Amino acid sequence: MNKLQKVTLAVIFLASPAAFAADPQAGGFDGFVSGALGYGRIKDNNGYKDDGLAREAELSLAYTGAAGVGGQLDYDYFKEVDSGSRDVAGHLYYRSSGWLGGAFAQRRNYYLGSNHLGVKADFLGIEGQGYFDRFTLYGQAGQTQWKRNAGPDSDKDYLATAGLRYFVGPDFRLDGTLNYMRQKEKNGYKWDQVAYGVGAEYRLANRPLSLFAKYEYVDEDDNVGFDAANQRVLLGLKLSFGKASLRQSDRDGVSLKPVTQDLFW
Repeated sequence: MNKLQKVTLAVIFLASPAAFAADPQAGGFDGFVSGALGYGRIKDNNGYKDDGLAREAELSLAYTGAAGVGGQLDYDYFKEVDSGSRDVAGHLYYRSSGWLGGAFAQRRNYYLGSNHLGVKADFLGIEGQGYFDRFTLYGQAGQTQWKRNAGPDSDKDYLATAGLRYFVGPDFRLDGTLNYMRQKEKNGYKWDQVAYGVGAEYRLANRPLSLFAKYEYVDEDDNVGFDAANQRVLLGLKLSFGKASLRQSDRDGVSLKPVTQDLFW
C-alpha cells in the first residue's frame, strides 16, 4: 500500500460515523456571505509566469434538524489574474455533538475572463468531522472527473482532503488544510495536484462580522515532465447570520467546505 492510499484510507475513516459516538446537536439555521481580495502568482517549468489580483466570493447556507440530519449549500466564485472558476456544492449529513458524517456533490465550471472554457469538473464523495474541545478534524474522500464540451471526458479518479481547525477562543480560529487530486485521461496522460493552505479568522465581539486571511500553495505535475506552482494570499470580510460564534457555527452550523480550488489556466 503506497502513501497516497494510506492517506485516503485515513480520510475515509475520519468521514465514517463509526469513528465517533455522541448525541444529536440542537440544530437550526446558519449561513454566511464573504468576499476576499489578494495577490496570486503562477509559474511553470517552461518559463511561463504571471501574477496579479486574486478575488473570491462565497455564500453558504446550512440547516440541521433536531434529529441531527441536515444539509448545506455552497456557491464559490474565484478568479486569479485572468482565469477562474465557479462552484456549486451540496452536502447531506448527520451531525452529533462529537462528530459529523455525510456525503457531498460539487460541480466546477472554468472561465477565462468572462468566457466559459467548455470544461467542467465533477466531485462526488464522503466527508466527516470530529470535534475535540478546541480542535476540529475534517476529512473528504471522493471521485473526480473532468468533462469537456469538445473532446473526451477524463477517466474517473480520486481526491482526498484533510483539515485541522484550532479555536484559540470562541471567535478566533486557525486553519490548516492539505488536499490531493488526480486527473487521468483515456490516452494515458495524468496529472497530480497537491494543495496546502493555512488561515485565520477573527469574529468581532458582539457583531456578525469576521476578518480573515489565508495563504494557499498549489503544486501540479504530470507524467510528461510539466510542473507548475500557484501561490495566493487573500484578505477578506465575512458576514454571518445564524449562530452566535465561530465555534458554534463549526459545531452546529456551516462547517463544511467545497473541494479546494485547483490550478487551471
